[in-house]
Amino acid sequence: MAVGSTALVFGAAHGLAETADPADSAAAALSAAAPVIVIELDPVEVTARRRPEMAADVPLPVSVVSGETLKARATDSAGQFYTQIPNAQVFTPSYRNASFSIRGLGNSLATEGLESAVGVFVDGVYRARPGALTATLFDLDRIEVMRGPQGTTFGRNTSAGALSITTAPPDFEPGGWLRLSYGHYDYGQVQAVVTGPVSDTVALRLSSTYTRRDGFVENTNPASRAARDLNDYNDLSLRGQVLWVPDDRFSLRLIVDHSEQDGDCCVQLLSHAITTQPDGSPFPNGYAERLARVGYDPGPLDSSRRESSVDAPQTSQMSEDGIAAEVQWEIGDHLLTAITAWRRWRFEPHFDGDYNATDAVRQFGTSVDQQQFSQEIRLASRGGETIDTLVGAYYFRQDSESLQTIELGADAGPTLANFTGIAPIDRLLLYPEASRLFDGFTDHQAASPRTESLAGFGQATWNIDQRFALTAGLRYTADWREGDFRAWQSGGGSILGLGIEALDDLARQSFFKPGAFSERTWQDNLSGLFSAGWHLTESVLAYALVATGYKAGGINFASVSDGVSRRVAPEKTTSYELGLKAGLFDQRLQVNTALYWTIVDDYQSSLVDRTTFTTYLGNVGRLRARGIEVEVEAIPLDGLRLTGSVSYNDTKILSYADAPCPPEQAVAAGRLCTADLAGRRLRAAPLWTAFVSADYARPLGTWAGNALIGFIGASYAYRSSYNTDPSSRETIVPAFGLADARLGLGSADERWRASLWVRNLFDENYFTAAAGLPYNVGAVVVVPGDPRTFGLTVEYRF
Repeated sequence: MAVGSTALVFGAAHGLAETADPADSAAAALSAAAPVIVIELDPVEVTARRRPEMAADVPLPVSVVSGETLKARATDSAGQFYTQIPNAQVFTPSYRNASFSIRGLGNSLATEGLESAVGVFVDGVYRARPGALTATLFDLDRIEVMRGPQGTTFGRNTSAGALSITTAPPDFEPGGWLRLSYGHYDYGQVQAVVTGPVSDTVALRLSSTYTRRDGFVENTNPASRAARDLNDYNDLSLRGQVLWVPDDRFSLRLIVDHSEQDGDCCVQLLSHAITTQPDGSPFPNGYAERLARVGYDPGPLDSSRRESSVDAPQTSQMSEDGIAAEVQWEIGDHLLTAITAWRRWRFEPHFDGDYNATDAVRQFGTSVDQQQFSQEIRLASRGGETIDTLVGAYYFRQDSESLQTIELGADAGPTLANFTGIAPIDRLLLYPEASRLFDGFTDHQAASPRTESLAGFGQATWNIDQRFALTAGLRYTADWREGDFRAWQSGGGSILGLGIEALDDLARQSFFKPGAFSERTWQDNLSGLFSAGWHLTESVLAYALVATGYKAGGINFASVSDGVSRRVAPEKTTSYELGLKAGLFDQRLQVNTALYWTIVDDYQSSLVDRTTFTTYLGNVGRLRARGIEVEVEAIPLDGLRLTGSVSYNDTKILSYADAPCPPEQAVAAGRLCTADLAGRRLRAAPLWTAFVSADYARPLGTWAGNALIGFIGASYAYRSSYNTDPSSRETIVPAFGLADARLGLGSADERWRASLWVRNLFDENYFTAAAGLPYNVGAVVVVPGDPRTFGLTVEYRF
């Protein structure tokens, strides 16, 4: 959605008023600030095609939200932002397993060495690890969301779309701001920005934010080693920038950033027990029956209470560091852009793997240390010529080290009995003495995937006349992936204390097996784009496009059941689109509409081995996504701005005969079970999404000689029901709608403002994802959404 000036939110349009008589200075100030003088929507600039253009003139489906609008809506996280974009979804069950999807594509959980179908870019730098989505959004210029393949304009290939975040650059005009917030759940946030010149050619910008909040989930286990409040939030982010502009044809922008998060996070809540299998027969060895073997009664499962009884620590630490240098050099009628970047991302979790107070799975988590280097070079013509061109080259390297650790406890044997499929072992595990077997038994899985990618891309637009233009683009990509994997086990005791190692190993290896392998792959691809744009009038653009996208395949560096392929095939996308962008009623109304039909072959989807703790990637044979998106922005009355969007996204798996079985299907350990999912909807893809927002501002008079502006706003976001596991009837997420509201006061000169805000106004009890527990224990966990929160924010600019 093209969201321009925030004049109606905070009275930023004061420069349009005429000069008043000095005797009426207060009235003049009031008139100068009055939102009623804003009579049309501001044009919004985007760089979706790697040159500055007006969003209404770009024949692509792109939504834009400015940094000022995000602040006015009290939006400071990707989890709050995505609801403002049609057909977008963000999942952040943990710092590692964050994902951003567009039109239902891109919802893959973390797998080291493989990237998402939706590329996340910050200041032009590709972020391979989506953990960047969990950090606080602050000091931004804008966020652009491009839907569909974007490989002919972006350095890193994106088969489903791109999320481009642009931070505010250094300014040669001295200034800055301080923003303080306090709210419910002991929420506190401090943001500070200062910018200005060091010399005539050098400017600096320093930005920082610190956010903390108590947890939304109560730990009811008095003997727990975990915190009392779970799912809290602690984030520190710093950014420093230097801009050197020696003349009007050359600039160098250096960006250094650091962020860290440390919290008692990210617990998932037990929702319900599975009672029947797909054929209607009772689910054997149900959840309560298993726990009763160790004398534990979980009681009624109800995620709406926001309670957990985990006994082991539930902590996550994440840190990210980066440095980037962007050079822009005008050479004749072209602009040369070079972006060099290095980043490092680290993650250290400690999770309770059984989600309850039993000593079955003491610890579960995958620590990650990832580094990446990228180099992008682009040469673009100025734009507005008969032929506009863009050519570029891109290099990317990623090195990751990951270690998954699963430590079992004394209750593991009895709670997992009657599961292995080896009858003598099953019976043996029922004995209390079996506790020695798994007490402290730990599985380790270490992987070191490496990726290198090289690409060349280009795009040309033929502006036939002022009304009609044709665009064609091509991209060639080559990807190399390789790495090593090793699984081993340690700890644990002996059955009955007899030290019969063969029997001990037979029992334990029913769950974990040692192994090692090394793999390498190479793939290349040629993809492209063709579009036609036709200005029916000066302010109405119709367009049609077809684009192909590609996402490299790779390797499953994981210990999975026999029959699961280590290789992941490349994902290939073909997208067809018709669109209309219309500015109407003297630019008081902007309507953007897009019809799309997308076919994806070998879609890379997150899969779960039901008999282990392992998540891995596999290929869905073919799927389809089709639908319509409508975005509207209007100023129906002076001082009132309305924005809204609605999307219908019909996804369907066309072929997928060997999908993993659902969690309600009882499966023996180490035995592959498959299901045919043809005809099912895609994972985590709601049929309907909608968003509406209203902001109103007006003069309120003067105080101490200063004109005041009052503002009020509200928004509502809706997601229809969806399933986070297409194979299952147990993992459906019900539809939910979230209302936010804000009310505030500020000075007409924008020096200060204060606002009250509330998120989830009606305290909707909802969750964003659901999954069956591993080992077929017969229960489902959910990722809880945020409850109602409220607070006060005060901002001062200088």
